[in-house]
Parts: sequence; structure tokens; C-alpha cells
Amino acid sequence: MYERSVPIEYISKMRWCTSLGGNGEWDRKTLYDLEAWGGGSLAPVYEQDSPCKSTIYPQVRLEPLLKEKADTLAEGELRFGHELITLEQDDKGVIATVLERATQKTYQIRASYLVAADSGKTVGPIVGARLEGTPELLEMVTVYFKADLSGWIDDDRVSTFWFANPEGDTTAWGSGVLGKLGPTRFDRHSEEWMFHFSFKPNADGQYDADTLIPRIRELLKIPELDLELLGIGRWIVQGVLANRYRFGRVFLAGDAAHRHTPTTGLGLNSAVHDAQNLAWKLAMVLKGQAGDGLLDSFPDVPAIAEAGFKDLDVYAWQGVVVPAGTPKTIIDTLNTGLIKAIEHPDTQTRLRTAGMETLTSTPQAYAEKIKTESALWQPFIKELNIQLD
Repeated sequence: MYERSVPIEYISKMRWCTSLGGNGEWDRKTLYDLEAWGGGSLAPVYEQDSPCKSTIYPQVRLEPLLKEKADTLAEGELRFGHELITLEQDDKGVIATVLERATQKTYQIRASYLVAADSGKTVGPIVGARLEGTPELLEMVTVYFKADLSGWIDDDRVSTFWFANPEGDTTAWGSGVLGKLGPTRFDRHSEEWMFHFSFKPNADGQYDADTLIPRIRELLKIPELDLELLGIGRWIVQGVLANRYRFGRVFLAGDAAHRHTPTTGLGLNSAVHDAQNLAWKLAMVLKGQAGDGLLDSFPDVPAIAEAGFKDLDVYAWQGVVVPAGTPKTIIDTLNTGLIKAIEHPDTQTRLRTAGMETLTSTPQAYAEKIKTESALWQPFIKELNIQLD
């Protein structure tokens, strides 16, 4: 994966800006650059805290690579074009009825256990799993395209461009987010790119090439951009959790069990953790090295759903997330702990190393800081038509 993914030196910064092109008063403005992913001055800190280096490898390329590796390891086989129709289980195993779509013939597979990694589309409803929580937080659209953007980029180290465009939707994703994809050049000459948009769930609008390509040119302020469309992806950002992970000899994993977003994804890292966690436990049970009871420890955290993961209260974007209705005493304890952690000398040193400033320790103090510095913000705030309360 390291041989094919983006080298760390080309993903060591993130940038917030107004646009790449254009000649208007607010065009081509860099609002902030931030070191990221363990590059630049962050390298010593990341090397100390992580056993491996960060990298970026898009899912559209990761999945074929995983299949390529799996084909060399698995004693069984990966079958595409096959559909699970139904399943039955008893105290000795699971019988799955499968349809081969090409021939429309069905056959049965007998196994000791079944792992459902199907995004919750088939197995969950069969066994009675319930996904509880908030099923529609945001709709994301990603456009994959080829283009030469080298003439509008001045720093090869930037991996991601977050746009705050006065002429776009000025929410976190509304003006778009641009990321490089390579696959052979990872500097400003990257051959392929992805552009993310966010929309409210069930919002009116056509998310097709005729709509999205002109929108990309408009937000980038590059109307003449020669752009070749590679694909369009859509998904709903969710915050849901299965009421159980185990149903007899059937286990839910990945999106079938949980979909909770850090920054509009659905938690791929936690899905990988599911696979790792369940695989070694199944191996021990099947080899007779442990009893079936070991599988009751999947997942590691007991009865997450019983903790009240239904609707989320979000305190600050990408901040503290707790179940709705959490007692104030618990929230106060969390806030106190976070403040102590932020104010700890080691934390302060790392923040300074990352080029970050600790603005405040409380929301009230942050609000006061914004008020006292409002004169510095006013021109841009006025342009964006934002009301400060």
C-alpha cells in the first residue's frame, strides 16, 4: 500500500482558501494552512505515537488491492455476481442459500458461522437487527475527475483544499473540498482529483454531471477548466448503531453494525477493527482453542446500544459527542476533563509543535474572544453575509 499511496511529503498540509482561480477581491485567498497527517514538523510526534506512517489511498483503489492480496491468502474464494437469498441456523451452524445471478441458479453453503459485512442490506433484516439512531444527517456527493490543476496550485505539500467561497454554501462542506488522488504524480500535477459536496438529506437537485461539473468550475473559479469525469459517488452520512452485533451464529460487522461519522465518512477504521477483532476470535474457536463464549466479547465494548446511542448531541464540530439526554453532570465532567487535558503542559507543547494556538478553554471564553476581535473579521463576515450572535 505504501508503494502505491500518496507519499507523506505530498499530504503534509491542509489548506482553507476561497478559490484556486478568479480575479475578484476575495478570490485566491489562503485563509489558513495547517500541517497534517504526520508530515513536516509533526513527523517526530507521529513517529513517537504511531507504529506506522500516515498515508492516503482512496477506497476506489484500496478495494482492488485488498482483493488482490486476499486472492493470495484465502483457501476459499471471493465470488462476485452472487446474492444471498436467505439463511437458516441451528446450534451447529448456518445454511446460506445463494443465487448465482448469471445462471439464476441457487445453491447452499453450510458454515459454522456467518459474518455479515453487507452494509446492513440483507442479513440484518433477516435476523431481525435494528439500526437505531439518526439515519439521515447529511448527503455527500463526491465527483472523481481528471484535470490539470498545476497552474492554480502553488504548494505541492497540500493534500486537501477546503473552500470557504462567498458565492457558495459557506458551511463546512457546502463550498466544496478538493483532494488529490495521483495515481502516479502526487504533487500539484496529480492526474486525478476528487471534489466533495454536502447537501441536506432529500434536498431538491440533480447530482449528475450536467449539474456538478459546472458547479466545480464555478467554485474553483476556473471556468475554462478541462475536466474529464471519472465517476460520481453518493452516500448518506448517518449516526446509527445495531441493537446487537451477534444473532446466534451470525455476526454483524462494519456498516452492517454501525455507521458513525468522524468527518462525513462512515467509520472505515472502526470497520477494519471489527474484522480484526472478530477474525482472531473466530479462529481460536474454530481451532478448539477457546469456547464459543469468547465470541460474546465481540465487540469489545459491552452493549453500546444500551448506552443510549440514538440521537446525538454534538458539542462543537468534531468535538464532544454524547447521547441525547445525557445528564448535565456527566457533560460537565467531560468538559472538565477536556479542559484539564488541553491545559496540560504536554498538550500545550504538542499544540505549539503543530503550529496551533489554544484559543480558550470554554465556549463562553471563545465567544468573548470573537467579540473582541470582531473588527478583524468584519470585512469577510460581511462578504459571507454571516450574523454573529
